[in-house]
Amino acid sequence: MSITQIASTATTGCAIFRQTGDCIMPRMGLFARVLAGGAVAVGDPVEIEETVPRSAFQTVVLTLSDRCAAGLTQDTAGPAVSALLRESLPAHIYRSEILPDERGPLAEAYATTPTATASISSSRWAAPGFPRATSPLRPCAT
Repeated sequence: MSITQIASTATTGCAIFRQTGDCIMPRMGLFARVLAGGAVAVGDPVEIEETVPRSAFQTVVLTLSDRCAAGLTQDTAGPAVSALLRESLPAHIYRSEILPDERGPLAEAYATTPTATASISSSRWAAPGFPRATSPLRPCAT
């Protein structure tokens, strides 16, 4: 498992609050992403692989390129965008991925990204100062 968020803002509308009159999420809540199947039990060892400062922006960098996705050429845009985000925000790169330049894979990546904002780079556009253009990731109709 990978912990994706520690704690949460309490709301009077949550199921825990409705059942108990108290919401433990701000004090004890953890949100996790399952990385591999299996059982987890009380007392299992925990290994911390990486800690991310709360001040860091969580980002996802997606490179949209048919040629890079097929392994025909090396992605230079994704690593460049990642470096710019780390240096200028600072940002933690939650995930970096190369996708074919098609609506379906992009919509799937957006739907499964737990962070609120991501940055994409595509081989179709050019922008001054970047190896390839970047733009904010927005929901796309499928």
